[in-house]
Amino acid sequence: MSYNCSIDESKISKIEHGRFNIKLSSLFELAKGLNVSPETLLNFQFEQEE
Repeated sequence: MSYNCSIDESKISKIEHGRFNIKLSSLFELAKGLNVSPETLLNFQFEQEE
């Protein structure tokens, strides 16, 4: 993945494990590396605890 975008391997791992909040620019880089639109990465269901 890090070969396909300009984000370091360790940073990608932290993002995957929820230990790092990414910037919007990083989201665009990840989408580019995955060959998907940024919208695809943001398309999820939010479950709210009551």
